[in-house]
This record gives sequence, C-alpha cells and structure tokens, in this order.
Amino acid sequence: MDQCDPINIPANPNHRLKPEMSPKTEEERHKMKKVPYRECIGSLMYLMVMTRPDIAFSINQAAAYVSNPGEKHWTAVNEILAYLRRTIHHGICYGDCPNSTLLGYTDADWAGELEKRKSSTGVLFLFNGGPVSYGSRRQRATALSTRDAEFYAVGESLLLEIGFDVGRVSIRCDSKCALALTNGEESKTEKYIDVKYFFHPRATGAGEYSGHPHPWKGTTGRHIYQTITSSDV
Repeated sequence: MDQCDPINIPANPNHRLKPEMSPKTEEERHKMKKVPYRECIGSLMYLMVMTRPDIAFSINQAAAYVSNPGEKHWTAVNEILAYLRRTIHHGICYGDCPNSTLLGYTDADWAGELEKRKSSTGVLFLFNGGPVSYGSRRQRATALSTRDAEFYAVGESLLLEIGFDVGRVSIRCDSKCALALTNGEESKTEKYIDVKYFFHPRATGAGEYSGHPHPWKGTTGRHIYQTITSSDV
C-alpha cells in the first residue's frame, strides 16, 4: 500500500467485476492462492464498518468473489487500497449538527449485478452530524424496475437496528413512485408488493418512520450504493 499510486475513487466505474474474471486453469488458481485476497477483504470490511462508509459498495462487489478471485478482482482490491492511501485522514466526525434527529437516506443501483441482474441497496443513517448506521448489500428479490429497487431499499432500511430510541425516523428517497408504494398509496394495485412488503404501511401508520422525496447530497452517500466517477469527486 505504501508503494501504490493514490487515486480519487475506490473503484473504476468502467470495469464491473464479473464471474468470468475468476481463474479458469489450475495454473491461474495456484497463482491466486498466493494472494492474500480473503485477508485483505476482511481487513477492509473492518475498516468500512468502523469509519469508512465510502468504500462500502466497492467492498461489497469485491467480497462476492472471495472464494475464487481472479487477477482483475485483485486489481479492484488494490484500487480500494490506493484510494485509502489518498484519503487516509478521512473518517467520521460527530457534533457538527444542531439537530440531533435521526435521518435516513436510501437508494438503489438497479440491476447493477451483471450475472443475475440483482440490484444493490444503499442505506445511510445520520445522527448528530455523522453516520451511525450504513451498508451496501445485494437485494434478495429481483427488482423488475427502478421503482421496485428503490422500494426494496426503503424496506431493507427498516430492518437496520440503530441501538437506541430516536422516536419517529425520517427516511429520504429520491423516487416518488417508491415512496407512494411505501406510504400505501399504490400497493392495492400491486399485489406482489402488498404481499411481500405489507409491513411498510403498518410501520408508517404506527408512527415509526416517515418517507420523504429527497436526493442524496454530495458523493459520500453515493459511494455506498454505486461507483462514482472522478468528475464527481
């Protein structure tokens, strides 16, 4: 890591990781066994959970190939390390916000996974000026539209445990269609949504959270659910 050239972003948006990049011959597999891929992913995950939500999406993508990584997968991990070298002093700061209300953001990368066309969920909760809960994960259900992917992301955000009572939670999403489903305005005409995610209307009705249309601000949040370009930095 000390000898790498620092870069501005944790992943190349033009090079999505694929299963086809895994070793195909015994010689290639033997070569990759000498690479500390699994150990490096584990260390990066620890760093992500503790202080670096901006590498969540990149780690999520690279970790999918930990059982059989190829050279291009390893290159992607090294790009994360090169990004960390440039941003080594970045971290999480609290206390810079006069309003200590918990605020959540959700978004989705629709069908970004190339093998099975699964979507990715990005979730970020801010409290007292800094993130207290965040994550990037592939959605279990296969979203058939951007609206569905955004709706699933809102639903998965409700499953996160914050660890303390914060009252009514405001969740921001940049899809008005997804929010309409979340608030129960369209679920009567979407039976598969109503059956699979019926707890949304019950949660809003019980006063546990409220959904609001709002785009992600800046680039830190977007790191969680998609790859950004150098021009975004």
